Amino acid sequence: MEKLQYAFVGCSSSDKIDSSFNDSAKRLGFILSRNGFNLVFGAYNYGLMGEVYRTMKQNNSSIIGVAPTIYKEDFKSLQCDEEYCVDTTNERISLMINKSDILCFLAGGTGTLEEIIVAIEMKRRKEIDQPIIIYDENSFYLPLIQQLGKMEQYRFSNDCTTLFDYITNAEMLNTYLSNLNIDKRDMKK
Repeated sequence: MEKLQYAFVGCSSSDKIDSSFNDSAKRLGFILSRNGFNLVFGAYNYGLMGEVYRTMKQNNSSIIGVAPTIYKEDFKSLQCDEEYCVDTTNERISLMINKSDILCFLAGGTGTLEEIIVAIEMKRRKEIDQPIIIYDENSFYLPLIQQLGKMEQYRFSNDCTTLFDYITNAEMLNTYLSNLNIDKRDMKK
């Protein structure tokens, strides 16, 4: 039996953002589903998280939701195949990353930023080997990419920009995922 492939998607849960970000979330969810990925996410049915969830659910992807215990009621508005509640942010991030074969990030707030930085640092330390994608149709993360480059320029870091892929359109994302071979990876689940 073929192993299921899971994509963690970190992104905003706010419904108050510009609708162009929603379109990016729908495209990401559709492309992930079309490329055989299932979803691991923060178990919230609003904002970009909700868009990715609904798109992947409509495309018959399996769903793993990971919620903080204080928000466990959020599962009532979702139909997850697996549900996990954890007490701390660190537990949540670790579980979502460890349940995933690939890590994708859309625009988001401080929680998403934390997830990106933790993932990059874990990969730098060789604690994980999952591909990391920052999917950024709206150039939202361009200042972050520039800051990471500046950290390398001033030698605060020597390799952080080589640890992720910065993808800015659906065609690039589809090509990237189509060419990705994660079956040979030895993942710890």
